[in-house]
Amino acid sequence: NYKGIHSSSDLKIVLVGNNSIVDGSEKNIDGIYVEKGNLTLTGTGNLSIAVSDEDCYGIEVDYGDLIIDMQGDLDVDTVKSCIITNQNIDIKNCGNLIIDSAYDGIFSSYNINISSKNDIDIMAGLDGIHSEYGLVTLSGSGNINIKANDEKCTLYLETLTTQYDFETGKYISTTGKATKVKEFN
Repeated sequence: NYKGIHSSSDLKIVLVGNNSIVDGSEKNIDGIYVEKGNLTLTGTGNLSIAVSDEDCYGIEVDYGDLIIDMQGDLDVDTVKSCIITNQNIDIKNCGNLIIDSAYDGIFSSYNINISSKNDIDIMAGLDGIHSEYGLVTLSGSGNINIKANDEKCTLYLETLTTQYDFETGKYISTTGKATKVKEFN
């Protein structure tokens, strides 16, 4: 696969103004791919990523953490999962976060922390937020709207978890496998 942006070590992207990564007529292009290292997105700018190939991700971080600490908006639209890492995801201080994916919206093998005062909109064909072995923490004052289709779950947690109940707005602590917070029909 080709990459819009590729790094084989830690990568920090400072966004200014409006930025976009679009695969256009090309195939096999991931938006941003970090092979071995952490990816940090920061700055005051906006970022839009559009990937139409079913074998490619919007943002993929192998063997590292993804840190999104930007003031601008982040919009990721893919056929495959939008944001995926084998480690942790930490999203904070982000402007509006818009995820539209035919697969999982946000996938992490471990912890997912999202803290935002702005709106979070996730539309996914499978799980809206999927943590394989870690904790999911959602906090902040913005609206959280997650819709997962095809009888899949909004929030999937494999092992010991902290869950957020979207209907009551309260956290629930639990243990178990394949825990679903809310199902959409």
